[in-house]
Amino acid sequence: MAEYERTEPATPKKREEARKKGQVPQSGDLPATLILGMGLLLLYLLGPGTLKGMAGLMAWILGNLDGLKIDATLTTVVLKHFSMIFTPFAIGVVVAAVSGNVLQKGFLLTAEPLAPQLSRLNPIEGFKRLFSLNALVEFVKSTLKVLIVAAVGYIAIKGQLPRCPELVSLSIYDLFAHLGKASFGLLMKVTLAFAAVAFLDVLYQRWDYERKLRMSRQEVKDEWKQREGDPQIKARLRALQRQFAKQRMMERVKEADVVITNPVRLAVALKYVRGRMAAPMVVAKGRGWIARRIRELALEAGVPVIQNRPLAEILFRTVEIGQMIPVELYRAVAEILAYVYRLKGRKI
Repeated sequence: MAEYERTEPATPKKREEARKKGQVPQSGDLPATLILGMGLLLLYLLGPGTLKGMAGLMAWILGNLDGLKIDATLTTVVLKHFSMIFTPFAIGVVVAAVSGNVLQKGFLLTAEPLAPQLSRLNPIEGFKRLFSLNALVEFVKSTLKVLIVAAVGYIAIKGQLPRCPELVSLSIYDLFAHLGKASFGLLMKVTLAFAAVAFLDVLYQRWDYERKLRMSRQEVKDEWKQREGDPQIKARLRALQRQFAKQRMMERVKEADVVITNPVRLAVALKYVRGRMAAPMVVAKGRGWIARRIRELALEAGVPVIQNRPLAEILFRTVEIGQMIPVELYRAVAEILAYVYRLKGRKI
């Protein structure tokens, strides 16, 4: 059914839940390419110094062969030279690897992917993963990378073959310099090829991530209900609130001083407490059935019911329950209250 087909893009809530579980679009080729590129950059910047350091180490070893002993001193010297040579490369590799992951998913720390899942032990699910679209893509990528490295290596070596006879006459230093330059060019071409593969893989991973996160229309509706509340329940709550408000309003009719009607369709109940209220207050009002009920309650409680069509209509339109009457109605309401108080023997 179309209602249950995953055709809708994921909601922000679904994306946040997936991120908390560690489910983010991630390409393994991007960090690898950055590591290759960082190594290439460091080799370009530090290559001469690295070569000079290794040459110095070899010169020291060869110069001390007659009295050289494999002891703590030799080990210390070798480790010191190697640490000075390769520490920048190690730091660069770590920075490139971390940057490759942060660029794709930001700073995300979660142990959810490490939690044991019984589905991983299911042979049927494992068989499905083995022949899934992701497995096919990974196979194609691996094959493509091997072919790229082989093709780039073949082209680079083939281009250097005509110069092989010339290398015999070069000094050791010039020979190593030539080989270093050729190797650097080869690595640069491989890195650019890997960058192209990584770019395509990033696009694919994002597309696959969005495809897996798609939701059906029913799932979107269910999520909306969970977030906003079931519309039927909310409607029921609003109805109950209106009912309680009406009940409270009807209870206040019994405390009113007068009920003004028009005389059938509208009813407005007013209350005034001298010294406590700046002006008379509307404690209840209604039309139709509610107006009739207000009149009935007022008569049962002994509250006077006065017919005044213009005043009832303007009070109903302009004054809400719990509000004081406006100044322009003071005179008209005061006359009615004075009449009511005279009936009850009270003073206004």
